[in-house]
Amino acid sequence: MTPPVWLDQHGHPRRTMPCPRCGSVVPILDATAETMRLLAWRPWGEVDYVAWCGHKQQFIAMPTVEGGRELVPLMGEAA
Repeated sequence: MTPPVWLDQHGHPRRTMPCPRCGSVVPILDATAETMRLLAWRPWGEVDYVAWCGHKQQFIAMPTVEGGRELVPLMGEAA
C-alpha cells in the first residue's frame, strides 16, 4: 500500500520520517511561532506530540530566521 502524502498550506508535500516504533511514514509537524506560543512550546525545548499512527514523536524546537520553529526529530536514546 502506498503511504499517504501530506501537503502544507501551499500544496507542497510535507517532510516525513519513519515512526521510530512502528516504521509507518508520518509527517513532521510544521509549527508556526504562533502555534508554538499557544501550545507553550519553547525554543530549544523538547516537543512531544502523537502522530497519526498513535505513537509519540519527540522533537527539539529550533528557531528559524523567519521567526518560526523547525522541529528536529529526536531519534534513538541518549546515553
